[in-house]
Amino acid sequence: MNRPKVASIAIDAFYDNFTCAALFRKLRIPGSPEEVIDPRPIRSFWADEFQQILAEAKGRLHVIARVALVGVIVSALRRGDPKGSATDGEDTESFIADWPSFIKP
Repeated sequence: MNRPKVASIAIDAFYDNFTCAALFRKLRIPGSPEEVIDPRPIRSFWADEFQQILAEAKGRLHVIARVALVGVIVSALRRGDPKGSATDGEDTESFIADWPSFIKP
């Protein structure tokens, strides 16, 4: 980590005082780190990151499974059955409109 030099700290402090920065915003301490430091231990930080990655992957897998299920159903409907349609004469759009919201494409 690069430490700020004394001259840059003095210049920052002068400009903060000159512009009355403490009146209009939170006055930072010159030379203090600007990034937020996470107080959690490394092990719990990586455990939380791993859980977040798993949750995102799980959500993506649900979306992929829904799309695949809808694709299979639509392809089966488009193929058609020579003995009779699965929708009994309905058009595909009205048939899909009756599906639950979690299956709709």
